[in-house]
Amino acid sequence: RPVGVVFGLGANVGSVVESLRTAVQSLKSAEGIEVTQVAPLARTVAVVAEGAEPQPDYLNTVVVAMTTLSPRELLEVCHSLEDAAGRVRTEPWGVRTLDVDLIEVEGIASADPALSLPHPRAAERAFVLVPWSQADPFAELAGRSVSELAENAPDRGGLRWLAFDWLDSDSLPDKPTGPYVEPPVEQDAGDAGPELVYDATRDESSAADASLAADYASSISGGSPATAGPAPSGQPFGAQAPVEQAPFEQSPFDSSYDSSAWSGQAPQVDSPYRAASAPEAAGVAGAAGSQGG
Repeated sequence: RPVGVVFGLGANVGSVVESLRTAVQSLKSAEGIEVTQVAPLARTVAVVAEGAEPQPDYLNTVVVAMTTLSPRELLEVCHSLEDAAGRVRTEPWGVRTLDVDLIEVEGIASADPALSLPHPRAAERAFVLVPWSQADPFAELAGRSVSELAENAPDRGGLRWLAFDWLDSDSLPDKPTGPYVEPPVEQDAGDAGPELVYDATRDESSAADASLAADYASSISGGSPATAGPAPSGQPFGAQAPVEQAPFEQSPFDSSYDSSAWSGQAPQVDSPYRAASAPEAAGVAGAAGSQGG
């Protein structure tokens, strides 16, 4: 018989919104999977290892479905989606063109290092819990209310906004992150060093990146950002908590557009995160103009 399954999707480099939309459509058309809910899109501060360089923000979402596939078959589906998006694994907690995780499979508990179920850190991560709770307010994870877990998630302060109509709206900005970061690339066969390298560039001399760099540095140090930008309209979900700095394999999203359109425009890390429809989220860019999704 079909059982419930929950997927967590995210990205922070490449054509992020398009990668996430394509992954959702692929899940909808996959044999043995019937998608029942797609969560809002959440923009979240990247969780990185202590001492690591800050990364561009992630876009994350959750897909709830029914399936007749086994956990191993579902894991293969996840990997195939990542491969189709050009995912290259270079380092733990690194940037990603697409990350697809199995969060929970109904009735399955596994401590296998290759596939732990439920996901061992999902109960602590706002970028999973908040979108999931919006898609299914009565959802439970390992017998605990997802909505309650979302309220108490240690990293909830890093959630910047939610966009509810992101799958179909052309008003959603395609690049809600800061500095441009290139996807991982393969090295030439004749070059020395590892087979795969991560080639990232950040233009810290520009006002756009400097503003975001200050914002990221503030979130890590616990201080106030250098500049305050307008927040999207909507009601705050709750009080802020410090952004946790423990490592976690978060889902990334591609940034292939000019970062200047988003510098200083996103709600700051030390303000309550707010819900926004896709047009409202796009409005944060203000005079920068609209960007296609």
